[in-house]
Amino acid sequence: MKCFIVILSSAMLLLAGCATTPVGNAASVSPVGIVSIVSNDSVEWNDARQEERNSQKDLLGLFVKGAAKNSNDGEFTSLFSGADELITFAEKVMRDKLSLKGLVVMEPSRVLGTVAYQNSDNNNRLIQLLNMKTTPKEYHVLNAIDRRLIQSIATETGLNHQLAFDFAFKTEMTNGLGRTGSCKAQVRIVATIYDKDGKVVARRNVCVTSKDHIGVVAGVYNVPEMKRLFDDAINAACQSFVDSYVA
Repeated sequence: MKCFIVILSSAMLLLAGCATTPVGNAASVSPVGIVSIVSNDSVEWNDARQEERNSQKDLLGLFVKGAAKNSNDGEFTSLFSGADELITFAEKVMRDKLSLKGLVVMEPSRVLGTVAYQNSDNNNRLIQLLNMKTTPKEYHVLNAIDRRLIQSIATETGLNHQLAFDFAFKTEMTNGLGRTGSCKAQVRIVATIYDKDGKVVARRNVCVTSKDHIGVVAGVYNVPEMKRLFDDAINAACQSFVDSYVA
């Protein structure tokens, strides 16, 4: 499998992944629906050097954080830890990207309102807490997606393909000491595509890291600016998946 790295200058993103053959065209896979879309419940740090840095006292970071806290410029605000807003945004973007590609995308209410989905024993708040996952409010955090569930939903709805997405939202240090310096946003998608018989047709892995970065002081950054980086990365990641899914 031939791997590639592409720089999207207009979106200021670095996109990495592997070239794949599309499953089919829009007509051959439609109608499609999203059966599951989850992510980590809080935005995590992704820094290979963080273990080493954590062993050092980040005195500079503590000093600058204190200075920022006492200032009135508002440049540094509270840590953007919850991923609820990001996964809700990602679900809408994914459906929009699929539709723009020409696919017939079933409304979530029709998929999630099926008897099979509503009666799924995976609808358990404990599962969500133990797995440390979050999802848009209308979706369940499924502990497992079995063949029988997919078949039952397909029978009720007429879906040809069902899609399951596992997103990971992370912030990554680009330079600095400890968690003081600059960071960027990273979005990963692990996607599984099921046919109407519950068979896994294909899997896709996408990783997008924002080319642009923002300042961070002792692990605290400007939340609106970080949200902007994540929004751009989510858009590019969803587009990458869709392009790899259908021709």
